[in-house]
Amino acid sequence: MHPPEKARFDHGKVLKGVFYLMTGNVIGQVINLIGLPIIARIYLPADVGLWAIFVGIGFMVQFLAGLHYDLAVVIVDDDRDAARLAVLGMGVSTVMAVLAEVFFRVLFLFDFSWITPRLHDIAPGYMPYIFLYGIFNAATAWAIRKRAYPWLMITRFSVPLFTLVLQFVFQDNHLVGNGLILGTLGAYAVMGVWGLGFMYKSMRPHLSGHAQALLPSLKSLAIRERGFPLYSIPRALIVSFSKEAVVLILGFFYSLSVVGAFNMAYRALYSPMVLIGTALAQALMPSLSEVKNEIRKFERQLLSIVRLLAWIYLPMLAFIIFHGPQAFVFVFGKQWADAGVYAGYLSMAMLGAGLTIWFEKIFDILDRQRLHLILGFWLNAGCLLVYMLAHWLTHDPEIMVLAWSASMLAYAAIWLGVACHVCGFDLKALGRVGGEMLVLSVVLMAGVAAAVKLPLIPQIEVLVAGFTLYGVAAWFALRRDVHHFLNGSASGTGA
Repeated sequence: MHPPEKARFDHGKVLKGVFYLMTGNVIGQVINLIGLPIIARIYLPADVGLWAIFVGIGFMVQFLAGLHYDLAVVIVDDDRDAARLAVLGMGVSTVMAVLAEVFFRVLFLFDFSWITPRLHDIAPGYMPYIFLYGIFNAATAWAIRKRAYPWLMITRFSVPLFTLVLQFVFQDNHLVGNGLILGTLGAYAVMGVWGLGFMYKSMRPHLSGHAQALLPSLKSLAIRERGFPLYSIPRALIVSFSKEAVVLILGFFYSLSVVGAFNMAYRALYSPMVLIGTALAQALMPSLSEVKNEIRKFERQLLSIVRLLAWIYLPMLAFIIFHGPQAFVFVFGKQWADAGVYAGYLSMAMLGAGLTIWFEKIFDILDRQRLHLILGFWLNAGCLLVYMLAHWLTHDPEIMVLAWSASMLAYAAIWLGVACHVCGFDLKALGRVGGEMLVLSVVLMAGVAAAVKLPLIPQIEVLVAGFTLYGVAAWFALRRDVHHFLNGSASGTGA
């Protein structure tokens, strides 16, 4: 009798996926980072603020695009079911896009006092936004399932590239608010057509048969996988509302210029912060779903990822906290100095996002969507409560953003603890990682703060020497973690 095989997930496929997706993400984020100064010089902060409000509302309604059946596309066992779920998601997106247009038209008939001219300007963009986002989402989910990493890599830089080009072309166009919004919609249109072409060629063998049999099968699949819209949609709405409400509340109580400064800071930090996390999430999800019944055995490897990401992100954030305004003025121009201030405040929220985004689908993989919904509701409600309390007490947008950012870091810590508990991991091991992060943060902040007091040239020399020393220390500290992640078999759960 043969001994049972060790639990494994295919690290070769994960690393291949991470390489492709990281390559695409790096190119995409380079395009984003190159594009931000261009956008900052041809659009005013108020223009960026209006775009932020459009995208903020868009993120809150984009869950309508497919009702999150794209999550099931990646996880279900059978390719035929996955293909039909992708078709179902696109069909739902079409219906929801039409309903969104009807909703806005009916809403405008009542002429409520709170309906501003801004909403009239941007509302026509939501029907194409939901429809195109649904197609793009379905194509992305199918590509992740089939591990079509080259296709995914190209999409990673094609979206920001087309967005930047079209935003430059449409800079004087006010058809849907302004050129920033029209450029975003144009980019999704291009990617939607490309996504349809990819899916048609790849999914066609799995959709063979009479069209009459397709609709009943879609109905049965919608009922069978109803857990995704039932639990993921409310949670997505809660999370999106919590995050985008920050922008919308700023827009309601303060000027579009404040919203624009906040949005520029958020975009400049968020893009590089989630660079690794997003690639890891998309590469890990198929493999983790294959070993979900034995996921506890991979504690070392998964906690090693948390530690590696912390060592990567912390020095960048320490630099932004003390040098944000100068960096933003140098890169984007004098009108964006306030964005540098907001960037320093946002550093805590960005650290939390960077440490959790790669692991965010674990509740779906382990069929714990209900717990994720409850957790998301209370944590996001707490963050919004802190944000509104700061507004009520101070009426200062900077203090509001600082309070929200701190609460989002606490959110990430609690979320990560619950996720590790659900996986059966030792929370003491996670606590040791958190303690190390705290000490590391204090050391980095003290070092950068001391360097700030020096003249410019000595300051640069000290920072370069300090970060070089940090890199050497990271190499020695993280060698075991790299080994744990690269080790292809589960071998105990010790930290």
